[in-house]
Amino acid sequence: MTLPAPAALGSSLLDGADEQLPHRTRTGVRSIDEAALAGGFTHGSITTLSGAAGTGKSLMALHVIAKYLLTSVIDDDEDGQHGSAGVVAVIDTTGSFSPLLLRDIVREKLGRRAKEQGDEGIRQILDRVRVMRVFDFRGVVEALGEVAEGVEGRGTEGMMRGEVGDSEEEGEEEEKEGVKGSRVKVGMIVVDNITNVVSPLMGKGQSQGHALLQTFSRSLSLLTVHHSICTILINAAVANRPAASDVTSRRRDDGAEHVSVFASTHGKPALGRSFLYCADTHVFLSKVPKTRVDAELAYGGGVSAGYGGYNEVGVCEVIADRKGGREGRWGCFAVDGSRIHDAV
Repeated sequence: MTLPAPAALGSSLLDGADEQLPHRTRTGVRSIDEAALAGGFTHGSITTLSGAAGTGKSLMALHVIAKYLLTSVIDDDEDGQHGSAGVVAVIDTTGSFSPLLLRDIVREKLGRRAKEQGDEGIRQILDRVRVMRVFDFRGVVEALGEVAEGVEGRGTEGMMRGEVGDSEEEGEEEEKEGVKGSRVKVGMIVVDNITNVVSPLMGKGQSQGHALLQTFSRSLSLLTVHHSICTILINAAVANRPAASDVTSRRRDDGAEHVSVFASTHGKPALGRSFLYCADTHVFLSKVPKTRVDAELAYGGGVSAGYGGYNEVGVCEVIADRKGGREGRWGCFAVDGSRIHDAV
């Protein structure tokens, strides 16, 4: 006869609750880290960063990368290496990744320590970023496969190389015999952006595309959770249109979907509802007028009447969160060149 598992007291579970809190990487901007994200971007979880062009998606991702590079330490008891720094894998689908901009952000976050580090020290920090340029969805899948091989120590000499060819280039070289290599301690994956390579698969009647996306998301989720990786997928935004509401959308008076807590904010994450289930947390970036006077100029016809422009601030809000209960939280920020800071 099989005996039941022994009961556990609630007090004993509470003792270890703090140790089970997820590790999070911050941006360094209090209004984003505390007000909106309640601690930052979660490791062991997939987060989408959606918004229209110019809302600061890629810039915010660079700030998260920089903060991770400056604060991360990953222990690996199995390899006997303690205190080793984690690697960031960037899958670039647009060719817009800027190492110079990342360098400037790292230098800014170092502050006075930047002089102590010097150019060579900053270069060594940036050496922990592995950028893979891809051209289609298959390239993203192959790049993710290389990351998985590196994390699990079963990669080849070409592991996480700088460029992953598109599907038309396969077969030009014979695949080399795999040689087990050392593990790459990846702590963060950033895909910038996912919209370019997935949207061609998501048209009407493209059931195969939806199936490919779901398979990809499952593989990415397993990799993310098993190795406690902070995964960020950058996504575009599309215009609202009348549709049935779901768990992540609200309804305006005109019947259109509305994901934002701000009535004046239009748009929603691209790639449709099926993409909502591919991530644990959905963060939406937008812009709103900064003050009441700016709002009157923006929505009261002041700009068209010739009264000049108005000031805006960025809004970072969590529109869905399956694990952390942060849905509905938001914070305001401002962008000044490569800097992101609290809006005042």
